[in-house]
Amino acid sequence: MATIRMAVPQDIEALTKIRFDLVQEYDASISANDYPAFSESCKSFLLEAIADGSKWKIWVAEVGDRVAACMFLQLVEKVPRPGGDSAPFGYLTNVYTVPEYRGQGIGRRLLREITVWAAAQKLDFIIVWPSENSVAFYSRNGFSAVQASGYHVDSPGIKAAKLELVTVVHLYSRTIIEAAAGVLPLRLLRGF
Repeated sequence: MATIRMAVPQDIEALTKIRFDLVQEYDASISANDYPAFSESCKSFLLEAIADGSKWKIWVAEVGDRVAACMFLQLVEKVPRPGGDSAPFGYLTNVYTVPEYRGQGIGRRLLREITVWAAAQKLDFIIVWPSENSVAFYSRNGFSAVQASGYHVDSPGIKAAKLELVTVVHLYSRTIIEAAAGVLPLRLLRGF
């Protein structure tokens, strides 16, 4: 059975390899030759993220002495607004389960742990840009699809172009976070 816990510095090597494997799984242009440069950069990022802990929360599922899965939650502060709630929201990313541990409910347990934590922290919502393969996973675990459009700025020419976002954005609202944590009965996703 997997143990769910927050990442510690001793997990950095495993988390770096998991991140590389995640990207390589979806991008055939990534090869083993890319690992050394990537590894250095990723380890530096993870060391700071884990040590600081104010912007990133990283959960791992450990089976025996192996990190079998992970999920990263970036805390995003909102600009205060008069008469409104300025609670931060979470951006869920780097969600990955090592292939031999898939289908065992580890991802579901990790996501449940995150939503319970998010309710306790009073996050406004959690957002994720899922891959096509993971939309069903998020839907089964209480995330609701929303359609969105937005703007994107390219560098270095800084050309703004309106985009119709192709990727479905999923939200997990505070209402649903609290319901998942047993604080409220499950209600429909409220508008933002």
